[in-house]
Amino acid sequence: MFFEPLQGKRVVEVTDQRTAIDWAHQIRNLVDAHYPKAKRITLVMDNLNTHTGASLYKALSQKRREEFLKNWKYTTHPSMVVG
Repeated sequence: MFFEPLQGKRVVEVTDQRTAIDWAHQIRNLVDAHYPKAKRITLVMDNLNTHTGASLYKALSQKRREEFLKNWKYTTHPSMVVG
């Protein structure tokens, strides 16, 4: 699920599995279909092991990876603080 709270926008797609390749394809769809003209996309993600730039290497060509990584800023959500 991707969402943009300030715009009230949410993108949801259910799949049978959660692999690195599935995640990379979802990212490609997010960029190509939902934000094709964006100069920069900032992703704030959970700490699932497939949510890394390295996942793109498994699913995309070198040229496409470079385009994505050049225009992205991504970070993981801070761990839950207890106390």
